[in-house]
Amino acid sequence: MGTDKKGRVAGAESSRKLLQVLLLFTPEQPTWTVNAIGETLGLTQSMVYRYVALLREVGLVDGAGGKSYRVTDAARNLARAASAARAPIADLAKPGVLALRDRFNETAYVTRPSGRAAHVVELAETLHSVQLRFEIGQTLFFHAGPSGRLYLANMTSNDRQKYFDAVGVDRSRFHPDLLNDEALDTVRSTFTAEGSDEVGDEIWGFVAGIREGADLVGSIGIAAPDFRVDPSRKAEIREAVRDIAVEIGDRLRSS
Repeated sequence: MGTDKKGRVAGAESSRKLLQVLLLFTPEQPTWTVNAIGETLGLTQSMVYRYVALLREVGLVDGAGGKSYRVTDAARNLARAASAARAPIADLAKPGVLALRDRFNETAYVTRPSGRAAHVVELAETLHSVQLRFEIGQTLFFHAGPSGRLYLANMTSNDRQKYFDAVGVDRSRFHPDLLNDEALDTVRSTFTAEGSDEVGDEIWGFVAGIREGADLVGSIGIAAPDFRVDPSRKAEIREAVRDIAVEIGDRLRSS
């Protein structure tokens, strides 16, 4: 099966649009009209009606009253399947996440890679009044923030460039000091990443990879406003996060 210059499956544009329609339905916006779908994805009404009809035919979408549509319980099964698949790492990592949060009183979290992004699968929020924009299921793109860069670094140089082409990011202009191959190779060799751009500017984050054998299967980290973590505190966090990542990897191998 061939791919285009952006690393996408060739000849699958219609299928890609169909999936994009389905992925519009989120907890934040659970219902959509044909007009809203068309405006968001740049599709004609006739195309949207055809895609919605196909999704209704296979039982993934149904009417929600008026001119709106919603996903069905069959679609929710996909979410349950994703939850079941991520459960081992999330469950095994939870004690470590809580331990990091309780020790440093900063937000600790676990991510897993999926497609071209990572997703938060476990989280323990800081008790400080100033909290971060973190939630279970949140998407962290590979080119933005330490969590994403850890997964990006684990790719070959060729696959990294395919990723940038696919998402339309020019890494010579967007954080060139962090996204060049030399910097990413350093991340890969240490199996850790950090920076002051995790879920927003001036949010410092440090993450360590979770291994299952030789494979990178997730990451655990801490994020905090830069002003709350001085150099000595950062050094403590780095050591603790690395240790917890190793412990989780050991639990995965023995589970």
